[in-house]
Amino acid sequence: MKNKTYLILITIVSALGGLLFGYDTGVINGSQYYFSQYFDLDPGMKGWVVGSALIDCFVGAIIAGPISNAIGRKYSLIISAILFSISAWDSGLPSFYLNLFPY
Repeated sequence: MKNKTYLILITIVSALGGLLFGYDTGVINGSQYYFSQYFDLDPGMKGWVVGSALIDCFVGAIIAGPISNAIGRKYSLIISAILFSISAWDSGLPSFYLNLFPY
């Protein structure tokens, strides 16, 4: 019974990872109209901006194995969670600064 609960927990965590990746892809798609207008991007550059997120995921998947072997899965997940949290906070900083210093 304990192994079954552990397996279900691992499955839920894996499914949430896929859900977040899909959500992030959808957010990028929804924002592409606005940033392509703001930065005046041609179709090639718009494709590069949208595709760069997927390229970064590919690179991250390639280097995750060696990092996990070097320092262990637990510590590599802790480091990735910290970096993800920092990036989430950094994503909110532009709106914070715009509220402090309006045009």
